[in-house]
Amino acid sequence: MKRATLADVQASLSKYVRTAQPVLILEGGEPVAMLVGLGGRKKRAPVKLRDVLQRAWKDYERHGGIAHKQFWDQIANKPKDG
Repeated sequence: MKRATLADVQASLSKYVRTAQPVLILEGGEPVAMLVGLGGRKKRAPVKLRDVLQRAWKDYERHGGIAHKQFWDQIANKPKDG
């Protein structure tokens, strides 16, 4: 799984969409999203959600994460676009 900052993904979205593997998007060093391209101009084997989740779980086991409550508190306190 690739890792990229939110700023890098915003600057080069098309590059990341066409990547052959999921991209974990980080903001301030913390994961905020995952981008999974559905294919570009080239034919690729489909990415199965189960495989993505298994890789994400392994990454979590290696690098840790945040508590469930902390995650939802951060979501609730995030300013809404609009």
